[in-house]
Amino acid sequence: MIWELIATVVAGVGAAGIALFLHRLKPTRFPRYLIPFFAGAGMLGFSIYGEYSWFKHTENRLPQGVKVVHVVDGSSWWRPWSFVAPHKLQFVALDTNSRTENTLNPEFIRIDLYFFEYRHPTRMLRQIVDCQRKKRTAFSENLVLPPTGAVSGSEWQALAVDDKIYQLSCQTAKTT
Repeated sequence: MIWELIATVVAGVGAAGIALFLHRLKPTRFPRYLIPFFAGAGMLGFSIYGEYSWFKHTENRLPQGVKVVHVVDGSSWWRPWSFVAPHKLQFVALDTNSRTENTLNPEFIRIDLYFFEYRHPTRMLRQIVDCQRKKRTAFSENLVLPPTGAVSGSEWQALAVDDKIYQLSCQTAKTT
C-alpha cells in the first residue's frame, strides 16, 4: 500500500512537470494555474488505472493449477466512472492441486478456495464437495460426512452442474 501511495505521488509530480514544461513553452497559451490541475489529474488517473488493472495482474500471478471460479464486479457513488465501466472488486479461485478424494468415500472431495479482494489480504477456505449430491460445505475438524445415500444437512450449499467449483472438483475426477 505504501508503494502505491508513493507511485501515485510520483504520477502527480510527473503530470505537473509536463504542465510546467508546456507553460514554459507557451506561457500565454498555457496558464500557470493548470499545473495543479494536471497534478491532480495524474494522481487520479493512476489510481483509476490501479483499480482496473489489479484483477488481471493478480490473475496472471496465480500459480499453475489455480483457476478463477467467480468474479464480483461493482460500482460506487464516490467512483462515478465505475458506473460507466464497473471494475472487479473481488474474485474466488480454486486450487486444483489441493484437490483430495476421501479414502473411504471417493465422492467427497476436499478443495481449497482462495478469496481475493482489492486492497485486502487473501483468505483461504477449505471446502468439502459432495459430487454425488452436488453440494459443498466448509471443512472443519468437527465436520461429519453423511454416509452414502444419506441426505446432507442444512449447512451444505447446492451446486449447479455448470458451477465452476463443481466442474473443477468433480468432473475432473471422472476424467483422470
